Amino acid sequence: MLRLKKVNLVLVVIAFLLSLLTVAFFSVKMVGYLFYRDEIDDQAMTGIVDVELKPYFINESNTKVYLEEDDFTSGVIELNISDPDSENHFNKFGLDIIVNSNVDTYFRIAIYEQFALSYESGGKSTVIATTKDEFLPFVFNLEEFFNYRLEDGYFYYQEMVINDGSEILDNNLIEFINVSLEEFPRYESRYSLLVGFSLEAVQALKGPEKNWHLDNPPWDLNKDWYGDNND
Repeated sequence: MLRLKKVNLVLVVIAFLLSLLTVAFFSVKMVGYLFYRDEIDDQAMTGIVDVELKPYFINESNTKVYLEEDDFTSGVIELNISDPDSENHFNKFGLDIIVNSNVDTYFRIAIYEQFALSYESGGKSTVIATTKDEFLPFVFNLEEFFNYRLEDGYFYYQEMVINDGSEILDNNLIEFINVSLEEFPRYESRYSLLVGFSLEAVQALKGPEKNWHLDNPPWDLNKDWYGDNND
């Protein structure tokens, strides 16, 4: 069994901080604005930017079972890392994203990882945070997402999600984390893993520049957000 180094930090504080940083699997709905190229100060409401996190666990039939809002606390999901047969084991976890915008959209997502240790002392249950130096081996969809994690903490979806002319892009599902086929190291049953996410979406037209302060997409600094060269 693997052990982790203890730190003096109460889990309640961790969960609270994570919840502040987490979109927490609720739809993120923001008003979109049209910025005219010749009159940036003129703004007109044009639509809704709507993205939603869909966490799931794979069941025995290899089917995705999506979590409901009541299945987690404060936007934090607990993953089992001691029993591979557990329904919420690390190797069975995945995350999809649904974009229901009615305007062209870009989005980015960050993941927050925290180990927790539970133990009994003097008849009292205590849960504390524990440290680990490296990132956990989640299977990210790096064909469609650009990993800018070491720079600003986010993964960027590299394509503009384009409105097809309908009122809402219904069930435009994008995979972000796939289940892992490589067995996760087995820890003592006292350990668990907490994960939370921050999901940000913006209207493609001027949204990344105005909200993220990025003039160019991180995956291609020679182009603008519409794919045009900067030359």
